[in-house]
Amino acid sequence: MNWNHFIRLLTCICLCAPFVATAQIAVPDLQCANTQADGTVSLSWDNTEGTNGSIICGSAFDNFTIYVADNGNGPYEVLTTITNAGQTTYIDNTSDASNPLFYFVTMTCSGNESAPSGVVSSGLPEPPTITNVTVLDDTKTQITFLESESSDAAGYIVYRRADDGISMLPHDTIFDANLFYIDEKANPGEGPEAYKLATFDECFLAGSEVGRTNVFPHETMHLTVQNSDCESEFNLSWTPYVGWDSELLEYEIVVGEVGASLESVATIPATQTSFTYVLPDDLSSDCIRVVARHRDNITFSTSNTVCASLVSTNGPDYLYVTNATVNADNEVEISWNMDISNNVTNLNLIRGSQDSTNLAFINTIDDPRGATMTHLDTRVEANKFSYYYRIQHADECDRKRNSSYVRTMLLRARDQFNQTNGLTWTPFEISYGTVINYIIYRSEDNGLSYSPILTIEDPNSTTFQDDVTGSAANSYCYYIEANYSISLPDGTQETLTSNSNQACIQPVARVFLPNAFTPTAAGNNVFKPKILNNNYQSYAMTIVNRWGDTVFQSDAPDIGWDGTFKNKVAQQGVYGYYLKMVTEAGYTIERKGTVMLIR
Repeated sequence: MNWNHFIRLLTCICLCAPFVATAQIAVPDLQCANTQADGTVSLSWDNTEGTNGSIICGSAFDNFTIYVADNGNGPYEVLTTITNAGQTTYIDNTSDASNPLFYFVTMTCSGNESAPSGVVSSGLPEPPTITNVTVLDDTKTQITFLESESSDAAGYIVYRRADDGISMLPHDTIFDANLFYIDEKANPGEGPEAYKLATFDECFLAGSEVGRTNVFPHETMHLTVQNSDCESEFNLSWTPYVGWDSELLEYEIVVGEVGASLESVATIPATQTSFTYVLPDDLSSDCIRVVARHRDNITFSTSNTVCASLVSTNGPDYLYVTNATVNADNEVEISWNMDISNNVTNLNLIRGSQDSTNLAFINTIDDPRGATMTHLDTRVEANKFSYYYRIQHADECDRKRNSSYVRTMLLRARDQFNQTNGLTWTPFEISYGTVINYIIYRSEDNGLSYSPILTIEDPNSTTFQDDVTGSAANSYCYYIEANYSISLPDGTQETLTSNSNQACIQPVARVFLPNAFTPTAAGNNVFKPKILNNNYQSYAMTIVNRWGDTVFQSDAPDIGWDGTFKNKVAQQGVYGYYLKMVTEAGYTIERKGTVMLIR
């Protein structure tokens, strides 16, 4: 029972006792009720100074009155009255001290009795209740507990299990009001730590045992982790949490870096103290701990943390792709930065065309620690697909670790039949990189030489319309150059370029034919087509009269009909024609219709 609370209650309801409380008289401070070896009880108190408007008696002092009961709830009887104002001790040799007795003191001035002092018991103070002990790190533990119910509690003694694994020895003293204690001299990383608490009173007397209700200690969990070479299975075992008995609900396995957010991977019954944790494929190490949970769903205790790693790892500390560029043969050259201080022997090239994660093994990279750290991928169709690349390290246990990624540009070009060529391309992508601009290059000699025609400053733009009106070129070839900056976690900062594939266009010919001509007139005196982008593989035009007779044939666009038939002037009238031309790009153009020959 909280005796201070009891006294407040006692004052409020004015239990039947021979005193009249007054707020003007200072209350004595009863400090100790110490049971002596001969069975008597030694009491001591202070005559407090007046505070909060209260006064001390001075010449008006009548007496001190000591009250006693064998139960904290009373009833209290007058033990003695002391008329000496300077006396602050008293020996009770009349009460039966074989069981704890309870005392309080009042002071009477001019016939008015003060409020009672706090109740002090002659028995040993009750120990606090430990709620949990938990591991903070490999050198610290924390004890959390409830306040002792003894009103004369002045502090607590921390007992810790000794190295012999049995003895509980005094370790430290708690004087402050905090209901927790951090043991900074613990060693929970080496084994479980066990604790008890005792309460001491203002006489600095503590329980004869380490607290009569603290018979059994609370003990932290200690986690150990084992695994074999090249095995991703970690075998966990831990000592059970001791102190909650049937109130232990369950264990939880949590993983994550120390100081970072934790991920729960399993919940284990309270009767089980082992578990097999399978390391995710993308990790080579993890930090593991066990959490014991109380049935109140609030209180918990954490074990020591074990950061375990796969036994055999020899990979580079860093591995970053820095470029992927397409050459004139539509091959892709990949470049990377890598830590070469470790034993790096196995690098693979992995590639895909859908996204940066679904990549497949292409081939092993020979001499991965070469000075250039580049690889040419010749088994590609860079003029048909945009490719994602990563460099992959495989250790001697064939565990895979991937680098950052890069994506090539795929350029497509088409004749838009309006004297413009339309260009579209996939954006250049690279981890830790940012595109600055795109530069468009064009060739009018079938890709033999290129010149820049435009810089696109918007890195999000991936289209362009090239107006070629008036150009007489038989072909147009293009490629895109991406300028980008890259800033890698290894400290590398560079400005680099990557090229797309080359895309060529052979403009489709446009054929225009008149519907009349006059052989004897100036200008329009020969019937032949006018052709834009005059490139062709084959050409044939046939002209017939109304009776179906062939009056003219030509296998070249420049050779037209002059209006004669069999070396004679053909009659005025309507003639039919049929034209078929196959361009160098393989397009077939056919025209048929009639033309009026005018004399």
